[in-house]
Formats: sequence, C-alpha cells, structure tokens
Amino acid sequence: MSERRRKAKVKVHEQVVSQLQMPVKTKPALSEAEADRRAKLDRIGSFSMDVAKYVLTGVIISPMFHTFENKFWVYGLGLLVVLIFMLLGVMLTRYK
Repeated sequence: MSERRRKAKVKVHEQVVSQLQMPVKTKPALSEAEADRRAKLDRIGSFSMDVAKYVLTGVIISPMFHTFENKFWVYGLGLLVVLIFMLLGVMLTRYK
C-alpha cells in the first residue's frame, strides 16, 4: 500500500473516531424550585381534569332527577365547562 493511501485511511479513521467520541448532550438537571413548580402544575392539572369528570357526570345524571325546560343551556354550559377544564388539565399535565 502506498504511503499516501495509508495516510488517507488514517485520516478518515481519525475523523470517524473523533465523531464517535463527541460528547452526548444531556438535559440539565432541574433545580429544586423548577421541580416543585412542575409538581404543582401537575397537581393542578390533575385537579382540573377531575373537576371536568365530575361536571360531565353531573350534566349527564342531573336530567334524570329534574326536568329542565331548556336542556340546551344545561348541556351546552356543562360541556363548555368540561372542555375548558379538560384543556387546562391536559396543558398543565404535559409538562412532566
């Protein structure tokens, strides 16, 4: 093998090895305050999803015990409240 070809192989080998040895980027550790903040947001998100479930249950069950003249308002406002609390809960719990 010629000297020039051997040097080219060594150079390519060194480039590959240097690329393989590049440091891996890791996420920095969360500070204690940031971890507490995320835990609080998670709890608030879970609470708001629970509220959405209870409101939905109430909207479904309440017409069984009481007749409403305008069911549109009961179902419409109930579903609006459920959507608001469910979206809030999903947005807050995705920061895990």
